[in-house]
Amino acid sequence: MRAGHPLGDRRVLPADRYTPHMDLGTQLFEFRLRGGKYAALADSAERLTQTYCERPFCTSFFPSGEGERPAPGLRLEGDGCVVLTARKQYEYGRGQVLRLFNPTDAERMVKVITGERTLFAAKLPPGAFETYLADGDVVRNISADEFPRAGE
Repeated sequence: MRAGHPLGDRRVLPADRYTPHMDLGTQLFEFRLRGGKYAALADSAERLTQTYCERPFCTSFFPSGEGERPAPGLRLEGDGCVVLTARKQYEYGRGQVLRLFNPTDAERMVKVITGERTLFAAKLPPGAFETYLADGDVVRNISADEFPRAGE
């Protein structure tokens, strides 16, 4: 570690050459340009960003078909702008926490479906994160910090 702050008229680091800044590190940026109509791009920006930033993955096995079938996954139907940003076990009891995000400046409607059954429908205000607790067939809106409140 070194410091390069000048002391009065005395220069600590040479001014006639490049000296990398250790405290800043190397910054790498990647850009992707996409053309199209503003409304369509604005509505799909969050999904495009997720697609671009998530690295592809693969598995090196093929299931034999023995054992129990996994529970059906979740899918969102309705407005394609709303994204599921989190799905995890509830830390304070039973159930799963589902967090939906509406990145646009308009109210959006979406249905959360598991298998062939609609779990619940949600209306998200502009720019909103909404957190839900799903325990079997019961789904309710909870606070974003997920901590149980009196009466919940």
